[in-house]
Amino acid sequence: MDKMVIQKCFALITLATLLGGCASFGGSSAEESATFTTRITEDGTKLFDYIVYPSPKLTNAYQLEEKGWKAPWNHINHLIYTMLDNKVAMTGYCRDGFIELSSNFSEELYQVRGECYEAATAEDRTYFTAS
Repeated sequence: MDKMVIQKCFALITLATLLGGCASFGGSSAEESATFTTRITEDGTKLFDYIVYPSPKLTNAYQLEEKGWKAPWNHINHLIYTMLDNKVAMTGYCRDGFIELSSNFSEELYQVRGECYEAATAEDRTYFTAS
């Protein structure tokens, strides 16, 4: 086999391994490693911080990227934002939606900070204190 064929085979095997890791990332283990922290300011602004700690398989993707291979980050980003949307909907924290204030997608964590469109109600202040 020539060198090009070997490189293509290696790339396909690596891609299959990483995509398998990404598929398992969206399961309950990823949701279990996620934190959703809320904060309501005195003026009623509703803020949140959503953090997911990546699996070891996805951490390896960063190491491969340093060697020139590009990981399927769009897929990973989509999973993180889908998990966030599900968490916001499940908790009812941002009833009218939210705006992303910042995000950090690194080897150590995936973090999205946001602010709800609506102001906090008295019920929100009771239910979401120190959550």
